[in-house]
Amino acid sequence: MSESVTRQPGPAAVLEGLRARGLLPPPMEPGPADRVGLAVRPGVDYRAKYRGALLGLAIGDALGRPWEGRGSAASAHDPADLRVYRPWRGWQSGPIGTVTDDTQLSMCVAESLLATGRVDPADLARRVVAWLPIGRGKGKATTRAAKALTRGTPWDVAGVDSGGNGAAMRVAPIGLLHRADPAALRHDAALSALVTHASQMAVVSAIIQAFTVAYCLHRGPGSGAADAVGAELLGHLHVILTGVQEAPIPERRPDRSGSVRLCDRVREVVDWLDAAPGETFAHFHNGAFVLESLPAALWCFLRHLDDPERAILTAVSGGFDADTVASMTGALVGAWHGADAFPAAWTAELEYADDLRRLADGLLAMAEGGLSAGPSGGGDRSGSAGWDGTPDPGDGRPASLTRES
Repeated sequence: MSESVTRQPGPAAVLEGLRARGLLPPPMEPGPADRVGLAVRPGVDYRAKYRGALLGLAIGDALGRPWEGRGSAASAHDPADLRVYRPWRGWQSGPIGTVTDDTQLSMCVAESLLATGRVDPADLARRVVAWLPIGRGKGKATTRAAKALTRGTPWDVAGVDSGGNGAAMRVAPIGLLHRADPAALRHDAALSALVTHASQMAVVSAIIQAFTVAYCLHRGPGSGAADAVGAELLGHLHVILTGVQEAPIPERRPDRSGSVRLCDRVREVVDWLDAAPGETFAHFHNGAFVLESLPAALWCFLRHLDDPERAILTAVSGGFDADTVASMTGALVGAWHGADAFPAAWTAELEYADDLRRLADGLLAMAEGGLSAGPSGGGDRSGSAGWDGTPDPGDGRPASLTRES
């Protein structure tokens, strides 16, 4: 792994600098996890849900990849065409459910969390640098930031002022790790975004997606109708986003005027749950701008709350940034329903399926307090202060994702 990305001196000063720029939220007010619906519940098969979240994001990524950039034409295809994997260009052998940067970078985040115990932006930056040469379908903002990191730019200034969806698409592992700790979830989701995306909207998007993954872990089929679930989720998001800065930005679409915030656009999702996909995608759009893709993914999840397969295929059918919208949808679907809800063919032919299960199991063990950070999960690492002011878990880490299949 490249050593060109240097750890910054004085983590507290770096964090305060990011807060002064309006990018890193202040610490969340303490309070019980159940005030935002993150209380651990007895009888829940969390192992299936953790695996479901990571497998689901990869399934959505792999199904959506062939339809990325193809516009709404994807919706005109027979649904049977959309539910079949199509291998990556140049594929010769192995699973045909090949993935892109959505899954690759989510794995980088998961591996970093397992190595360090919390988001360590310097460690995550090194993994992004290692990913760059083998990244598939790389987004512009993440690529620019990764190149800056490769040149030795400090991680806290390498991020691009971008409203792209690269921060939200990879954040699911943080929701898994902090399933019952909203303050840590908010802090770590925001910090993970800033390594590549130095914008308030990107930070908000990462917090929303990570929180929604954690929210889904504690619920599932039978938890209520979609409109009631959506209303409850929005109420909890209001609490978790309190104190998080997000300045309005001008609408980019020529048919709209004024300014908008992502948090406001997300609130519109519940009002569209009775609408058809074509009408909904025309309203929210589903491109790489996170103002479009995150509401679209939330809508697909809630619109088909009791039908995980249809939720993902609806996201795929929208075209445009189909792989990322379907990937974010898949993470929510998997966290809600569990891994067994997916068709067997989807998991059997999915690239990195075993690695994703391993990462999910590791995150569950860490969330339950049964696994310490590091390649072997042990050792005394109580020394210097970490990026949240807690003891630094150390530098030991497993090999990052550095292979091409």
